[in-house]
Amino acid sequence: MSNTTFEIGEIKKLAHEIAQLENNADEAVLFQTLCKHFTVDPEGVYAYAPHEETPEQLLLNGLMHLALEQIRDVTERRPQTLECDVWRFQNKKEKWVAFVGLLDGHPYEIFTGLQDDDEGIVLPKSVNAGWIVKNVNPDGTTRYDFSFENRRGYKTTVEGLSGRFNKEYWNYAKLISGVLRYRMPVDNVIRLIESLQLENDTINTWKAGVVRALKKICHRGRRHRRKRQFNDLTLRLMTFEPLEIALRNLHFYAHHGVLPQEREVGAHFTLNLWLTVEHAEPAIEEDRLEGTISYADVYELAKEEMGRPSQLLEHVAGRLLHQLFATYPNLVEATCELSKDNPPTGAKCDGCAVTLTAHR
Repeated sequence: MSNTTFEIGEIKKLAHEIAQLENNADEAVLFQTLCKHFTVDPEGVYAYAPHEETPEQLLLNGLMHLALEQIRDVTERRPQTLECDVWRFQNKKEKWVAFVGLLDGHPYEIFTGLQDDDEGIVLPKSVNAGWIVKNVNPDGTTRYDFSFENRRGYKTTVEGLSGRFNKEYWNYAKLISGVLRYRMPVDNVIRLIESLQLENDTINTWKAGVVRALKKICHRGRRHRRKRQFNDLTLRLMTFEPLEIALRNLHFYAHHGVLPQEREVGAHFTLNLWLTVEHAEPAIEEDRLEGTISYADVYELAKEEMGRPSQLLEHVAGRLLHQLFATYPNLVEATCELSKDNPPTGAKCDGCAVTLTAHR
């Protein structure tokens, strides 16, 4: 059998495997999710991937081969409690949170959901780690709860993570968790997920958030700073402080101001940004972009926010900081200084500025 052809029975077997791992998973829905990425022959015996496989098919092929060949370093049953890292990301205009369960320090499963006071997950901003606990309901079904300690040391539990998710996202998350549980190297999982072209922009944005969460865990291990040894004349252990990034004197022509004429005619503005980034070792030691923040991307984000007219500079600065923190999980502090050149104050001055700092 070629690498791109599977018997329907084998795909059903994989759906069954994942459903067994998840207990309360819908086996039929998982099977349909797998099959829609392949062409099934008229007799319903075989499923084919095109000769030139798409990224989706590569991911699913990899998962199926791992399951069918029974490459299972993780043959033990899932512990009732797993350590967990928490990552926040923006999915379009919605704020989402990802819970990545860890077994022996390796990503093992992933849950994602809305971070929303009404229907989603209520979680303090200071929480970035905890435990995923698998519990059994009175009717025999299972659920996954998230437990964490607050700043005072009291334990809080958010029940029913699995009941808070959009069904489509939930199914894709199950497939990704299946790959992780069979110990496919996380770098390979990231590359495969990263290249997926899914059905719409919203789920692609969600996919990007999942990739960012896995990258952070892959590149820096657990949530503390890693210490690295450097060989010079003597061996020394070094611990890096958070990285400081500055973007100075970014110039824009925009339409901000209280007076209607200011918003109509526009004016020149100067923006300065100072960003504090944690866990930048991949950039510092390995010359990898994943450990830092792209200046070009920050400029594009600032350009977009500057292009949205506001009455107050304070509002522009606040919007920009919100977007920066939503976009970059490793950003821990940011300062924005925004000045308007030659403002209509009646006084002779070079400009008026506001400075706003935010942190998490």
